[in-house]
Amino acid sequence: MYRLLDTEHMVCCDVDDTLLMWDWYKYDFDSLITIEDPYTKQNKTYGVHKAHVLLLKQYKARGYKITVWSKGGQLHAESAVKALGLEEVVDYVMAKPEKVMDDKSELSSIVGPVVFIDPTLPTETYEETMTLYKSKRPV
Repeated sequence: MYRLLDTEHMVCCDVDDTLLMWDWYKYDFDSLITIEDPYTKQNKTYGVHKAHVLLLKQYKARGYKITVWSKGGQLHAESAVKALGLEEVVDYVMAKPEKVMDDKSELSSIVGPVVFIDPTLPTETYEETMTLYKSKRPV
């Protein structure tokens, strides 16, 4: 049985190397987070990509439904959402789709543009980028 998602405006966000950076030591992250892997029960430390967290909050404030997914499975995505305190921002949590069936062969023509902010940018630049992005992207 299917379920109808109640939106025409959806943002899907990956967890690994999008919200949580695996190679956090390569960057100057001032925010680290340790999460217990729900499958192995081992702790893993990640860098928090604050710009992407902020962008999700901005999308939510503008009326988008937010889906967080992970190739690591829905439980990993759920752990990330909870650890980041995004329970009130995120509407759906799921495993990342393994396949997409569509008449379009290019992913960007199916789901829209890919948004990724370089994690090496200083925090002040994140805020400038978010302001610029928000001003140019109507709902």
